[in-house]
Amino acid sequence: MLGVEIIMSIMVIGDCVIDYYPGLEKHLIGGSGLNTAVYLKQKGICTDIMGVVGKDINGEKILNYLKNNNFELNNMKKTSGKTGIAYIEKAGHDYQIKKVEEGVKGSYKFNKNEIRNVKNYEIIHTNIYTHSLDYLPLLKANNKMISFDYSFKIDLEKLKLYEKYIDVLFVNKKDVTRAFVSTLKTYNIDYIIITSGAKGFTVIYNNQEFFKKSLGNDIIDSTGAGDTLIGEFLAGLHNKYDLETIMDKAAEHSYQTCLTLGAAHIN
Repeated sequence: MLGVEIIMSIMVIGDCVIDYYPGLEKHLIGGSGLNTAVYLKQKGICTDIMGVVGKDINGEKILNYLKNNNFELNNMKKTSGKTGIAYIEKAGHDYQIKKVEEGVKGSYKFNKNEIRNVKNYEIIHTNIYTHSLDYLPLLKANNKMISFDYSFKIDLEKLKLYEKYIDVLFVNKKDVTRAFVSTLKTYNIDYIIITSGAKGFTVIYNNQEFFKKSLGNDIIDSTGAGDTLIGEFLAGLHNKYDLETIMDKAAEHSYQTCLTLGAAHIN
């Protein structure tokens, strides 16, 4: 009907790569953006993805995988060069990303016209690895809620410049100090989620802190757990769950991701 604004559900602007486990000779579809987007889609939430792959065999694998998971590929870019590869190796009783050959994802940046076409979404989720930080004002102007994953590369001074365009912030920090939490409380962001791996995660909401510990230590591969946690948190906001329910589900499903090799969506 003319004059009615259509609000779509979730758009993930994120990296799409191959996760390579050299010790096992396994190549899995991955990338933090792709992991979260596919996870949301498999939960029955209308989800789109925007990313870049190379014109190579790995790029074709990723595009075919997304197509098989019922994604439209209108916002996926295929450009000359190699698709990114994350090298994941054994580290004690877990696996860790040891290095990333970024390929096209390291150099390609969506232009303003492409970003302007991302509009009327309930939630936009993106991260520090997608060269999209400068686009947050434009994304916020055209969409309802912005979720941003600063990972472990948080720049507090730069965050101050962009805080008014962020509604949900994810930060990865191994050792969380009182000073760090106190500093984050000064930012005007609705939800701030600090993940600390096996230690659990903290949510800052309404200037209060809520902590959720990890549900167990029987870890096989935790590399995709953070992407699952983000997916559950965004799903909870989309479904308008209360914060306690969101945190419970995020803890449960992110831990389940640790119990098998690879991200949740490929198990």
